[in-house]
Amino acid sequence: MARIASFICCKKTSFDENGNTVIQSPISVVRVRKYPLEFKLSIVLTICDFAPNIDNTMQLRISDDDIEMFDTEIIQVPNSKEDVAMAENGYQPILTIVLDVNLEVESSGEYEVDINFNDEAIGAYPLLFVDGGDEDV
Repeated sequence: MARIASFICCKKTSFDENGNTVIQSPISVVRVRKYPLEFKLSIVLTICDFAPNIDNTMQLRISDDDIEMFDTEIIQVPNSKEDVAMAENGYQPILTIVLDVNLEVESSGEYEVDINFNDEAIGAYPLLFVDGGDEDV
């Protein structure tokens, strides 16, 4: 079964001169001065232990008990010919995904980032919005 090797929420990502992903301002708690809030963040996750030679799918949702704030719907995961060929020799690929997300946050609370791979839940991570920020995020 696929698993998440790393998960990071951050304010922004970029690329360096070699094409590597640069994570800027990692966050787990967002301190907000006022609501409602339009908030942009990036989610960076690495998935491993999956077969590259099948049609893999992924879905990411952000919600609380009552409100779904974001849903990627089902995304087809691309397979490279090199990964498929190497899988025949026991190679297990890794997949790093960067998602840019725009949220409309109505109030403080604990939201959950749920990740499914091939219709199986493989991870759930908290994302907190709390009152008391000294700036608009």
